[in-house]
Amino acid sequence: MLEVGKYEKAAATFADYDPRAPQIAELLKHAIEQLEPRIVVEHIGSTAVPGCRGKGIIDLAVTYLADDLEFAKTALDALERNREEHRELIGFRDALRRDSKLRSAYESTKQQILASGITDSLDYTKAKGSFIIAMLLEQGLRPAIPLK
Repeated sequence: MLEVGKYEKAAATFADYDPRAPQIAELLKHAIEQLEPRIVVEHIGSTAVPGCRGKGIIDLAVTYLADDLEFAKTALDALERNREEHRELIGFRDALRRDSKLRSAYESTKQQILASGITDSLDYTKAKGSFIIAMLLEQGLRPAIPLK
């Protein structure tokens, strides 16, 4: 049985890529989708990109079709399937997977953020925003939600 513990706030770190992350993400994806087959789960973030170093936290995008999860709609409305933000996250993941130079620049940016003294996870995520927005613009995408 897969048990997911309560989210605990932790300081942002920069860790080597853990090759077990995709396996763990797949277990989580399977467990969530088995519970509610109308939900679609995708592994996003650095742990979804082989070889990409980062916080080492597995990020999942959970999406659904309108009206499939009325009991959760209020909480999950921003993640509805095929919304622009979701497409951007998947596009960013795929760009990192395709382009080792981009992945290296992303890793370098994350190291610089931590070296500047930012250790709060939320502040760390916000600090990465300008890099992510610049990359999305370079790919011809207009970011739906500013990450600043």
